[in-house]
Amino acid sequence: MLNLLLDNVAEKLPLKAALIFEDKTYTYADLLSCTQNLAASLLERGINPRDRVAFLLPNSLEIVVCYYACFKIGAIAVPLNIRFGADLLKYVINHSGARVLISDPELFTQLEKIRASLPEVEQYYVVCRHSDFGGVAPFSELLEATLSVDRPPICEESSPAAIYYTSGTTGLPKAVIHTHGSLAGATSNQIQQIGISADDRTLIMFSVCYLIGFGSQVLPFHSCGGTCILLRYFEPQLTLTAIQTYKPTKTYCFPKLYNDLVNHPEAGQYNLRSLDFCFSAGEAIAVVIQQRFNRIFGVEITEGCGMTELQIYSMNPPYGKKKAGSIGKPIVGMEVSLIDDSGRPISQAGEIGEMIVRGGSMTAGYWRDPELTARNIVEGWFHTGDLAYKDEDDFYWFVSRKSEIINHRAGLVSPIEVEGVLYQHPSVREIGVIGVPDGCGAELVQAHVVLKESRAPIRQEQLIDFARMHLAEYKVPDQIIFSENLPYGPTGKIDRKTLRENALGQIERQSYDSRHLPDDH
Repeated sequence: MLNLLLDNVAEKLPLKAALIFEDKTYTYADLLSCTQNLAASLLERGINPRDRVAFLLPNSLEIVVCYYACFKIGAIAVPLNIRFGADLLKYVINHSGARVLISDPELFTQLEKIRASLPEVEQYYVVCRHSDFGGVAPFSELLEATLSVDRPPICEESSPAAIYYTSGTTGLPKAVIHTHGSLAGATSNQIQQIGISADDRTLIMFSVCYLIGFGSQVLPFHSCGGTCILLRYFEPQLTLTAIQTYKPTKTYCFPKLYNDLVNHPEAGQYNLRSLDFCFSAGEAIAVVIQQRFNRIFGVEITEGCGMTELQIYSMNPPYGKKKAGSIGKPIVGMEVSLIDDSGRPISQAGEIGEMIVRGGSMTAGYWRDPELTARNIVEGWFHTGDLAYKDEDDFYWFVSRKSEIINHRAGLVSPIEVEGVLYQHPSVREIGVIGVPDGCGAELVQAHVVLKESRAPIRQEQLIDFARMHLAEYKVPDQIIFSENLPYGPTGKIDRKTLRENALGQIERQSYDSRHLPDDH
């Protein structure tokens, strides 16, 4: 299980680089020593198996060690989303029932606002400048253990290892439980699917408070004795420089981040040829972005699909012929099927249905929410709420979230299909497509567009005419809204909920103005 992962690797490769962070290298022996000390200190302070330990930390050595120390003693890690505001933090900390809270000075200022409302938190630690806050101990004292963990508690496959709170785009965050077994299952799946070895180095651009950063990169690469190169945060030039300097072999990214890299003005000056695998998930990535990335850097993007509840469950062949625009096939250890609105299986190629998934990396359910668990996990299958179809070669093609599909009077419209077309226009940098009411019970297609700064201004009619060349008439945007930026969720997805709320607000304001302006205005 995960509690012995570092022990096993450190025994074989004690001096191998496990983590590189801000130009400092930590060996497997270093990482194991820090983990053992933190684990022993938590035991010494009364933290027991299944107790929750929450940490609000940026990418750093400390957040990696916090995960491993929790795993070692059977405590449940609760990585807090660094983009949550005070109200959401209060909710997730209280909902998890965390007894310990670890943070850094900058992020702890958010916690200061809500400390009086966190009755179950008994101990607070800050990685530095703890004296800036009352009743807070230095994290460094947790690394000075007086006990050992030679005989850590036994962790079963079914033992909860971590609780991940989703970004909450449809309400309060959902508390996704991953067990030692599901995290180990995802780790094994990734190693086999991608062919990870001790010779590999992965660049981590995500915050490892997200499962995609920790579960899909840290755990598989550390399990094999590989090296994790951890960025404190994503910034295009910083990322390009890190790839050229450290020469990682594999990396994982969201579509928006790949788009930011190809749009960097000096992108072509960087050598990214060390990369043999670049994974994209979180949202469909436009084919034109994949083509630009390959053209500029000489590296292919491997598109796939995953979610917090399942981790990565499908992808194109990592090193074989890909179908650009598809999410590939189920990976090793996972099964995918399609069902219609009545729950009946779909077998015909091209027919759209909801994806349901099962396999070793699937969540055990939702913390303190048996009703949601029963609703989403039915007869061993997780119901994703995502629409897709399968082609004649058994490749899956993502269509849309059920909640985001546009109900045009002439038929259903996938926002992703419209975005993929508009991305082909040379003046377009970012796009978000939504449906807005047409006044007759259906929806119109509305596209929100960010233009490239280097291009001459264009009119909405030009983009609409461009879309008309590639789309059925009912899928062509009825309106183009030009914006300086688009809202994105914490995990890099276009926040279509916010786009829609803003659009509806604008419609309501226009309606109010038309009703209240004088007739002769």
